[in-house]
Amino acid sequence: EVVLCKERTILKMAEEETPVTEQIEQQNGEEFTENAVEPMEGDESGGGDQAEGGNPEDEDDRKLFVGNLSWETTQKDLKDYFCKYGEVENCTLKTEIETKRSRGFGFVVFKLASVVDKVLEEKEHKLNG
Repeated sequence: EVVLCKERTILKMAEEETPVTEQIEQQNGEEFTENAVEPMEGDESGGGDQAEGGNPEDEDDRKLFVGNLSWETTQKDLKDYFCKYGEVENCTLKTEIETKRSRGFGFVVFKLASVVDKVLEEKEHKLNG
């Protein structure tokens, strides 16, 4: 099962004392898999996170963290899955620098912030597994 979290929630969690897993459980209303969240330092995959014509704060409202992905999940799989909820502006699958292998998480940026809430309303998401 895939773990989802709003980007703004992740940024807020970094500033607070409550453990990340506990906060995601509170947002999703379900148990969180310990190894699903990776640190968000840098952009190892070389993909751009900046939306064209938008400012970064606006993008945070439209960005969704997707964790606990199968190693076989591709960037195309990620985009194809989430485009059924609304227009996907950008999607990034984070990979290891040396091996180019998936790190099991990524980000999806939608054209509209309301789509993020629509995705989170659905409690269970499964991609490649």
